Amino acid sequence: MTDNGQDIKQNNPAWFRLLNLTFLLPCIVWPLVFFTTVFFFDNPKSFFLTFLLFIAVNAYPLYLIGILLLNARLFRRNKLLATILPIAFSLTFMVSAIQFLGGLENIKALWTQINSTQDIVPDQNQFCCGFTTDSTSIFYNDTIIGNADVSSFEIINFHWAKDKNSVYFNGKPISIIDSKTFRYLDYHYAVDKFYVYYDDQIIEGADAATFKHIDGTQDGKDKNYCYRYGERVDCNVLLTNEE
Repeated sequence: MTDNGQDIKQNNPAWFRLLNLTFLLPCIVWPLVFFTTVFFFDNPKSFFLTFLLFIAVNAYPLYLIGILLLNARLFRRNKLLATILPIAFSLTFMVSAIQFLGGLENIKALWTQINSTQDIVPDQNQFCCGFTTDSTSIFYNDTIIGNADVSSFEIINFHWAKDKNSVYFNGKPISIIDSKTFRYLDYHYAVDKFYVYYDDQIIEGADAATFKHIDGTQDGKDKNYCYRYGERVDCNVLLTNEE
């Protein structure tokens, strides 16, 4: 440890050093950040600039260590401010994480789903993704899906399912979808013979007959327009070289 670091350790109380470590909380999501930033290299306009951005983003733990050291020095000048900063930082990080996971209600639903796998009664069968069945009914988490047909019920992914009568999104029947022609594509996109969908919302103006999802991206296109995250965009911004 350097003389400066030793000086900080000696002058700052143990409780503050522990509190100050909360600046490093975002490091726990570094593997997720690394995985996400790999997609920077999907058809970059400049490989060199993209590589610099990739390194800059993934080096954020070093920035946090710098902030931690600076705040340790600040404690010697302004104890109140140096104490408030890591608390405010931690609260901001936790609120952001909750929002990223879809809010408290979604976290509660995920927790219920995890617990439900341990509490299924003996005459129920576990499908996956929160869906269970008994001899007469289909359940999503702990809520029965009214009028679902047990014999033809099919799980598509964590959000979508269908039977001979309906298509279901998060356990709720979507009446506008034609179940016989419904196809889930990828990255939240789906189609039937009438519409293109992003999650359970119709993409207004999209042509179902010609719509194509672009592999590995949040992009899609049809004979008329291009889309990103289900919204119409200029085709020049799509992460693809396809014509």
